[in-house]
Amino acid sequence: MKGFHLCDTGCVASEWIDRNGHMNVTAYMTLFDKGTNTLLERCGIGVPNSDLTIVAARIMIDHRREFKEGERWELWCGIVSVFPTYLTLTYRLRSAKSIHAVCDIRGTPFSMKDRSSTYFPEKNLIKLSQHIIPGLVDRFITNVK
Repeated sequence: MKGFHLCDTGCVASEWIDRNGHMNVTAYMTLFDKGTNTLLERCGIGVPNSDLTIVAARIMIDHRREFKEGERWELWCGIVSVFPTYLTLTYRLRSAKSIHAVCDIRGTPFSMKDRSSTYFPEKNLIKLSQHIIPGLVDRFITNVK
């Protein structure tokens, strides 16, 4: 997937299955959160012992196909937009043949030391901007599905 980073792969575990017989929303969010950490580490943000991290401000998920127990999945992650006070991350949770869920997370930079919102330093803006996926629209700005 052009511009995306493959952040994780695996198989749908039995404990992820809800009473409806498909993967629970909690499992989706756990995978998206894990993907965030992997992607930000690749971009040099939020590494261990760093004061700067990202916290989720808004989340938008589109479930397209259900995942069932035992199905293999791939988590592809990328960056849609970057500004001094926020960024938008995007995720594609897919099987070998189709996208099962699309998630966008609006994240804000957060100081672990001060426990408050902050700004991305210029060096981080530059690092993050290098990972923007060309041509994607920020759904939080446009309210486009």
